[in-house]
Formats: sequence, structure tokens, C-alpha cells
Amino acid sequence: PIVRLCGVNITGAKSMQFLGVKFNHSLRFLEHVEHVNVQARKGLVAVRIMAVANIKQRLLVILYQALVLSTIKYAYISQKNRMTGENIE
Repeated sequence: PIVRLCGVNITGAKSMQFLGVKFNHSLRFLEHVEHVNVQARKGLVAVRIMAVANIKQRLLVILYQALVLSTIKYAYISQKNRMTGENIE
């Protein structure tokens, strides 16, 4: 069905993103989980490439925290807060 809001047609979508969290039309998080998985794997590949290039371990840890852990933590916090009804701080 066509929905109009202030004279503008609003079209339906199979999925949407809100504050970095992806929802599908039935409010499932499968697309979001897949996206987080891909992003974390890309970060891990970057860390592995740097490890092969003999980057210092301290810098590898920083890269891991920035590229992989931050992605997983944000996804976890947003999912946990959705389930408990808490606000993200």
C-alpha cells in the first residue's frame, strides 16, 4: 500500500538501518548479524596482513581493538539493550 506523509509518498523497504543496527521487515537481526560478521572478518584480515608484515604486537592489539572488537562490542551492546529495554550510554 502507498503511504503518504505530509504529501510525500513513503515507499516500503525490505530492511532499514537505524543507529547502525539493521532490521528487516519482520524485525529480525539476521542481516545485521551477517553485516557485523563481515565487518569483523575484514578487520581480522587487516590485522593478519599487518602481522605478516612484522608489525609490533602492541600495534596489532590496538588494530584488533579498533577494527574487530569495537564492531563486535557495538553490535552486542545494541542487541543487549534491545532485549532489556535499556538506553545506550
